[in-house]
Amino acid sequence: MALPSHAELARLFDDEALAREAHAAEVLVSWPSLRVLAALCEAGEASTGELARAVNMDMGEVRDHLDALAELGVVAESDGVWAVTSEQVQLSVELDEELRVFHAVDGDVDEVSGGEPKSSEGEPSGLFARMKAWLSTVR
Repeated sequence: MALPSHAELARLFDDEALAREAHAAEVLVSWPSLRVLAALCEAGEASTGELARAVNMDMGEVRDHLDALAELGVVAESDGVWAVTSEQVQLSVELDEELRVFHAVDGDVDEVSGGEPKSSEGEPSGLFARMKAWLSTVR
């Protein structure tokens, strides 16, 4: 199954920030992306075709996942050969007084707060709060 594009999510949610956060989370935790990334880490460098054979997936689907990982700065392509460009990718979900989601590529942290905090306009803030608010409008 192909990853939803950022543009598709932006149209669906009608919220650019929510679409960006949902897309990054989907890319980083999808099983096909993790399989492709693991195969690339093991190989060091590989073409799309080599990775598709290694994970037994369609080349187009592998390319979609590689492109999405490249948008996040996790991998890069040069002359048809892909390589991992980051030493660490981290996705964390923490619950203290509020729900917080962190994703980091090589220490460049993007924190998304969810739960009770509100934006300056009184709207729910954070991925999960905004997702909950959006879902309540489409039921």
